[in-house]
Amino acid sequence: MLDRLVWSLAYANHMGRRHIILNNANPYHIFGRSNNKEWFYLPEDICWEIFIKNLQLAQKNYALKIHSFLLMSNHYHLTCTTPRSNISEAMHFVLTQISKAINKYTGRINHVFGGRYKWKVISDQYYYYNAHKYIYRNPVDAKIVTRAEAYKNSTLAEHLLLSSRIQIEPSPFGHLIPSRRTEYLDWLNLSLDEDTQMEFSKAFRLPPK
Repeated sequence: MLDRLVWSLAYANHMGRRHIILNNANPYHIFGRSNNKEWFYLPEDICWEIFIKNLQLAQKNYALKIHSFLLMSNHYHLTCTTPRSNISEAMHFVLTQISKAINKYTGRINHVFGGRYKWKVISDQYYYYNAHKYIYRNPVDAKIVTRAEAYKNSTLAEHLLLSSRIQIEPSPFGHLIPSRRTEYLDWLNLSLDEDTQMEFSKAFRLPPK
């Protein structure tokens, strides 16, 4: 079963950079981490505003369709689709602008992100179903909150129609996810099975230096 979680990830600084697969139909699961796994050096609310502002600009300028986004203290998860097959350009814009804004606020000159983001083209509903839960449960699994909806730095509020800060687009693989709010939250707050959780966690660990 876990063979279906096959990764096509780009590991900058650790092995030869792979060219990202460009497509205009299937979603991407994207993960990025701060430099040296440190915090982003800003209060969480300010950091969240910077990310959201630039994701909104990417929606407008690059036609980026966002399905989910979550920001932790030193990393982020994003699922998105690029109708223009321009994920490289969109992510370059977003991360460059975020880096400039964070360095301006903090007066730092160092790299904000620890290398290039990792990516996976989502090719089946099984992966999307589990990735959606894995992303929004990150703060629960990190023991920051006890329920996914209690964490504020994610687009879960948009899924629950409680916010309109950023436009959330439906995914072609999202039909297995419960649509009614009560059922959705009940499903979201059930842990992934241990093997699937471990597979996702292992995929996002950088190889040792």
